[in-house]
Amino acid sequence: MGFHELTRDEAKAAMTRSMPAELADDALDVLGSPSPAEPRVSPDVRRILGRTPHALAHRAARNVAALRRGRVAPPELSTPGSNSYGTTRRDPEGTAPRRRRRRGLATPRPVPEDSRVADTAPTEEETPDGLLGWCLVANVARETTRGEGGLDIQYGTKHFPVGALLWIPPTRWDPGEGRWPAVGRHRGNGRRYVNMVVHADDLENFRVKGVYSEGLVRSLNGHLHDPAAPRTLQDPWTRERAQSWADHRNDTRQSIRIDGERHPRIRVPNPPPAELQVGGEILHLAHYGTSGPHYSRMPPPVEWVPET
Repeated sequence: MGFHELTRDEAKAAMTRSMPAELADDALDVLGSPSPAEPRVSPDVRRILGRTPHALAHRAARNVAALRRGRVAPPELSTPGSNSYGTTRRDPEGTAPRRRRRRGLATPRPVPEDSRVADTAPTEEETPDGLLGWCLVANVARETTRGEGGLDIQYGTKHFPVGALLWIPPTRWDPGEGRWPAVGRHRGNGRRYVNMVVHADDLENFRVKGVYSEGLVRSLNGHLHDPAAPRTLQDPWTRERAQSWADHRNDTRQSIRIDGERHPRIRVPNPPPAELQVGGEILHLAHYGTSGPHYSRMPPPVEWVPET
C-alpha cells in the first residue's frame, strides 16, 4: 500500500462534493498553510495537571510490555490501584477486594462530568455579560408539510421539536429555494448547538433576539469563526435589517401566481379572494393549494343548468 499526496486542486475537487467551495478553500488554507496560532501547542495540559506533560516516548517506555500485548489503557483512565482492565489488583497479602470480571458486554466507565457535553457554553439566559449582536430567530411550527402536494403532515421537523428556537444567520451561500441555514438545539442533544438547513415554511413567530453566548457565536459564525475573537459575530445582522425580515415573514399574506408565473410582490390575504383586480385586469382564482393561490385571466366556466 502506498500513499499519494494530493494537490490542492485534487483535494478541493473531492471536498466540494459534500461542501461549498468557499468552505473547502478555508479548510485547505488551515491544513496547508496554518497561521502561527493554529499549530501552537496548547498550555491547557500544564495548567490542568500542574506539571509539565509527558511526551509520548515517556509513556511508551513506561508501558512497553502492555503495549506489546495491546492491553494498555488510556492514561486518564489508569489509576495507581488498577490494571489496564480497570479491575482492582490483589495485593500480596490478599486483603484487598478483587472485582470479578463478567462475560459479555462491558459496563461503560463513568465519563467525567466536564467531558460529557461538547458545547458547554452557557445559554444566553445564563450569561448576561453583554450583548454580542442581534440575530433573526423563529420557532419551529407545530405542523409541517412533507411529501407530494404537502399531504404528509408532521409535528416539528426531523432534527428539531415543535416550538424549538432557531437562530437564523445571514445567508452566505445558497442552500436552495425556500431553505435557510439555522442554528438550534437538536432533538437528541438539547445541550449543544447544531447547524442545519431548514424549510422557511416550517418556521413561525419571527422576531429579533440578542446574542450573549460564545457557544452560539461559534455556531452562527460557522467556518468564519475566529478563535482569537470568540465573542465577535462575523457578518452579523443589524437590528433594523433583522426586524425587516421578521416583519416580512410574519405577514400572513401570500404571493400569487398568474397563469403559472410567480408574482412575489402581489400578495393576498388567506383565504384569497375569488376575484382580484391587478393593473386594470380582473383575475379569477383558479385553484388554491400548498404552493399558494393560482389566478387566471380566463373566467371560470359557467355551470350548465338543465332547463326544467
